[in-house]
Amino acid sequence: MEHYVYPLVFVSRNSGRYLLGTTLSIAFSPSPLYHKDEKEEKMRCPRCSSLEDKVLESRQNASGTAIRRRRECLACGYRSTSYERIEDKPVMVIKRDGRREMFDISKVGRGIRSCTEKLSISEHRIETLLQNIEDAIMLKLGNRREISSTEIGEEALRQLKTVDLVAYVRFAAVYKAFNDIEQFIGEIKQLDKELN
Repeated sequence: MEHYVYPLVFVSRNSGRYLLGTTLSIAFSPSPLYHKDEKEEKMRCPRCSSLEDKVLESRQNASGTAIRRRRECLACGYRSTSYERIEDKPVMVIKRDGRREMFDISKVGRGIRSCTEKLSISEHRIETLLQNIEDAIMLKLGNRREISSTEIGEEALRQLKTVDLVAYVRFAAVYKAFNDIEQFIGEIKQLDKELN
C-alpha cells in the first residue's frame, strides 16, 4: 500500500478566498481494480441506437452466475435489460425426442410473451418472471449441465400460475399440446381444485 498526505484547500463561496485546512491522508493500492479514467462500456439502444444510457437497477440471479441490468436510453427514454454472464460450460436441454440443444432463456421468453399477449402484464413483470424461471432452473441443476425440456416447461408453468391464470392456461395448452376442448376443460378444473 502507498500512503500520501495532501493539504486540504477550501474556497470560500462569498469571498472567493482560499483557506488552508487540515491535511488529508490517503492510502491506496498501487494497482487499483477500478480506474475512474477508464472508458465505461456502453450498450447500444435497441430502439434508437444511441450509446448514451444509464443503469436503473442491477440484480444478481440466485445462483450468482448472471447480473441483470435495467437500462434507460438517455436519448429516447426506451428501457431495456442487459445481462452479464460468466462464460462457463453451456447448460444443455434434453428435448422430448432425445436431441440436445443449448439452454436459452430467450426461447422460454418467446413462449411467455406469446401467452401473455393482450393481457395487462408489463414488460418489467415478464422480465422478472423470466429471471425467476432461470434462477429456479439453475438451482435445480446444481452441478449438472443437462436438464430436460419437461423440467423447464413445468417450472415456467409453476411461475406463470402466480402471475396470471389465463397466461398459465395458454402456456399449458401449447406446452402440453392440447388438441381438443376436453383437455382445456380438464386443465381448468384441475386449476380450480388447486385454488379452492
